This record gives sequence, structure tokens and C-alpha cells, in this order.
Amino acid sequence: CDNSGNSAIGILLYDVKETDENGEKLIFNPTKAAQLQCVLSGQAVPFATRGTFLYSGIGGTPAAGGVAYLATDGGITAVGNASDVANGLCTKVGKFLGPKDSNGWALVDFNFNN
Repeated sequence: CDNSGNSAIGILLYDVKETDENGEKLIFNPTKAAQLQCVLSGQAVPFATRGTFLYSGIGGTPAAGGVAYLATDGGITAVGNASDVANGLCTKVGKFLGPKDSNGWALVDFNFNN
């Protein structure tokens, strides 16, 4: 992911993994994959194009009503480079509904169809 200005299609609801926490291959244990809420590479993965989610790992300091941008690591950030924002190169993915709590989580209203 980068600040190309291209549209993002959504947020993954499941992880994509090949092995579990013990290094065992999930391809041989689909029940364990379902328990971990993950899929294998090449399988269909559910994603959301809009909705309100409690999200962690946010870059910057979000504020209520602030714009959520796509970060270069695939996460989201509250800060966009001023020149990129002016040139429309920062991909907006939603808005923050409040600041981070003491554990670093914040409510984000995602809308990838804007």
C-alpha cells in the first residue's frame, strides 16, 4: 500500500496465514483455521467496504471527526503528508469517531466507497 491516491477496496475481516502459532500447517487442519478466523493463501477472504470498527495500530493522534488515511504499511493513520493531501495522493478510508483509548484502540467509521 502506498499514498498513490488509488482506491482501497476494503478491510480484511480474516487473517491470511499458512501456519498456526505452533508452526503446524493449517492446510491439514481446516477446523483450526476456522477457530483462528483465518484463511489460506488462494482462498476467498471476507472483507468489509464500510462499517464501524474498533481498530488498533493507528499512526498519529486521531481526533473525533478527523480523516483516516491509508498508511504505507497497510494500516491507517491520522496524519497525511500535507503536500500529498493537497495533491489528492493520500487515500482517505474513513473518519475517526474519537481519540485512541489508553490501550491504543479507536473507533473508525470506514467507507471505501467514497
